[in-house]
Amino acid sequence: MKEELEYSNTLMRTQQECALDGILVVSEDGRIVSYNRQFVDIWKLPEEILASRSNERALEYASRLVLNCEAANAVVRGLYENRSSSSHDEVQLRDGRVLDRYSAPLEAADGRFYGRVWYFRDITAQKRAAERIRQANERLRATVSQLKEQKKQSGILSEMREILQACDSTSEVGSIVRRSMLKLFPHASGALYMMAESGRELEAVDAWGPGADVAGPRSFPTDDCWALRRGRLHLVDEPGMGPVCAHLRKGPRAPSACVPLAAKGEVLGILHLRVEEGAPDGIQARTTGQIGRLATTIGEYLSLSIANLRLRERLAEQSIRDPLTGLYNRRYMEEALAREISRAERNRTPVALVMMDIDHFKPFNDRYGHPAGDALLESLGAFLKTNLRGGDAACRYGGEEFILFLPDTSLEGARRNMERIRKGIGSLRISHMGLTLPPVTLSMGVAVYPDHGRDMGALIGAADAALYRAKKEGRNRILPAAG
Repeated sequence: MKEELEYSNTLMRTQQECALDGILVVSEDGRIVSYNRQFVDIWKLPEEILASRSNERALEYASRLVLNCEAANAVVRGLYENRSSSSHDEVQLRDGRVLDRYSAPLEAADGRFYGRVWYFRDITAQKRAAERIRQANERLRATVSQLKEQKKQSGILSEMREILQACDSTSEVGSIVRRSMLKLFPHASGALYMMAESGRELEAVDAWGPGADVAGPRSFPTDDCWALRRGRLHLVDEPGMGPVCAHLRKGPRAPSACVPLAAKGEVLGILHLRVEEGAPDGIQARTTGQIGRLATTIGEYLSLSIANLRLRERLAEQSIRDPLTGLYNRRYMEEALAREISRAERNRTPVALVMMDIDHFKPFNDRYGHPAGDALLESLGAFLKTNLRGGDAACRYGGEEFILFLPDTSLEGARRNMERIRKGIGSLRISHMGLTLPPVTLSMGVAVYPDHGRDMGALIGAADAALYRAKKEGRNRILPAAG
């Protein structure tokens, strides 16, 4: 019997020492019954505490090593209050280690309680490995998400570029940019500005997002934008840090950016973007980063597209404009007048056609020279462009002859409008080479579709005949076509 007991104790001690876990056995009255070397290595308990066999002293010492000792000790107290309970949790130590802690009651077969067994295992390496795996998976997910986002952005940019290439004029650009920006930056507002004809101001073409009014007035001087001053992207990624563009109605309380649009040294406009003030911080940071990465690419797309469209518009404009007067040329007049007659025929509305001629232009040229004659023609063209109604058109027909057509205008309406033009030209003062040129007068003949003709040739013939009569009857007058 004695040998069996000795064998049993030896077996138990050997099992404890060979175990991977640190093992502590505590009696019912709080006395340390046994422990193994792994337990000592894990907790590094001083010899005097171990020699005292006091679980209370051991717990007090261990508490100083635990990061959140209150929570850890609460578990211990709960187990001693409910002696039949078991527990399994993790304990974070101040030195960075993590212990897996398990406790079970030491009970006899008949339910008698002898104490409690504690098991401790250092799982720091496993936790760190798991954390590395988690971080790697997180980076992988972020990379996959970023690749998906880049693919989406690339698709949107490609679509925007294709549509921009199919545009006929710069007036179509604004809606295309708005649609693309809302897809690329759903948490941002913005506006597209283009350079005005004066070359000194930017004019709003389109705006989008809930904060579409933050970019300021419909137009502003070029010096109000830091992007144009610097000639590159101006990004304010933290409100209050860095200069703020004067064209903003109020200082931004969220990240914003201005992208200059330019090509071949010509400033074309700016693209303004800003993150919504109510967007979450994570969204703000991500969107700001996207603005920084995409702004230059978007600016290059827009700059090239707008420059090409403006070149096309200039070439198209040059093909239909008289270079001296700036009025439409004969080619445009024939095409436009044919369209107006067809429209008038469908809508059963009149179209007035005016043949106009400068009185005594040849003697004027002979006396003051051809450059003075050109100055007169140029001033007349500028006057007509400024003083005609919105839907009316003036064309240089040849030499000093001009044709004007006025849609939806009766004979009497045309005579009233042309009388205003005739008087205005009579009071026009033109300077050339320091000399004030004498005033000139105009003779005009007016014909109206369909009363004086149902096609372009008949209308021009009728108006030309009326002009001839005006010349014959003394010039400086307006006469209607016969019939």
